[in-house]
Amino acid sequence: MDGREGRLVIPAPPLWTVAVVGAAVLVVHLIWPAGPTGDATYLGALIGASVLAWLMVAGGGPGDRRAWAMVAVGLSLSATADLVWYVDYWLTGVEPDISLADPLWLVSYVALGIGLMRLTPKRDGARGVDVDAIIDSLVPAVLVLVALWELAIADLISDEASSPLARTVWATYPILDVVVLTLAVRLAIHHHRTRSRALTLFGLGVAAWLAADVGYLLATAEGLFRWLDAGWMVASVLLAAAIVAHRRDGGPALGEDVAGAHRGRMWLVMVPLLVPPVIEVRGFLDGTDANPVALGAATVALVVLASIRGHRLLRAAERARATLQVGEAHFRALPPTPPTPSWCSTPRGASSSRRATSSA
Repeated sequence: MDGREGRLVIPAPPLWTVAVVGAAVLVVHLIWPAGPTGDATYLGALIGASVLAWLMVAGGGPGDRRAWAMVAVGLSLSATADLVWYVDYWLTGVEPDISLADPLWLVSYVALGIGLMRLTPKRDGARGVDVDAIIDSLVPAVLVLVALWELAIADLISDEASSPLARTVWATYPILDVVVLTLAVRLAIHHHRTRSRALTLFGLGVAAWLAADVGYLLATAEGLFRWLDAGWMVASVLLAAAIVAHRRDGGPALGEDVAGAHRGRMWLVMVPLLVPPVIEVRGFLDGTDANPVALGAATVALVVLASIRGHRLLRAAERARATLQVGEAHFRALPPTPPTPSWCSTPRGASSSRRATSSA
């Protein structure tokens, strides 16, 4: 009981207990993925993770509680959407293409994105937009969007067997995945030297979530769906565990940036320029032509981002050189230091010894 606020505060459990319980539920689900056991373990993992997340958020903690509250909102909306989908399936016996669960799933992405944005601080506490971080995060977003367009989105949009509403909803999910990926990369760039279990678990949870989403678009074998369900279960547990770690460890401690990070950012922008040609060569070798419009647009976008990033890096180098030159000029303008008297450089106690010798 918190005496100051008069409310019950649940202590944060050790992370190993979260891992053990989550792993046990996951193993049971993988052994019996279908039927009442599979449904119960899947929904139990998602609902249990959202409940744990809210208990940890309600208990307070350092940093921006609203950021972690939005993560809890995203988990709750996703778990509620899965429950709604299962209820529809249980009542009708047919897996729905779209249902009342889809708006909840879509809004869960929005909540998770808001949490990601709130967890990302402004550079050096300054106001305004961190253009460099946005550019660095847009590059992988463009690549993933092109890959998803070639692998799934184009086929979803052109599928005449489904209604236009269903195709629109299905195509929205991978686009939202790209948005979440962009925000996650932006968060990773800001905290690339952070020693924080919370942010590490959070990043792993987002990665598992996106991997399951993309896998669902590409999966064709029936046996793969148990692993996709496992991916969403792991993602939910990891996101809840991130909030637990935040409660136990406190806020992240940021490290200082280094020159190697800037070189890495430059490579992050330049190397992806090779991806569109690689996709074109792969299509030529396989006898399938990739969409030239998508590849052309991606190439233009990557060139523009690389040009802007390179220009900004050159400007930063020029500013650093100018600052160094000004400092050197000020140093040279200082008056020369007068020579040090010989008695000041005499070892301590030596002068008194000489006086003592002369007196003798």
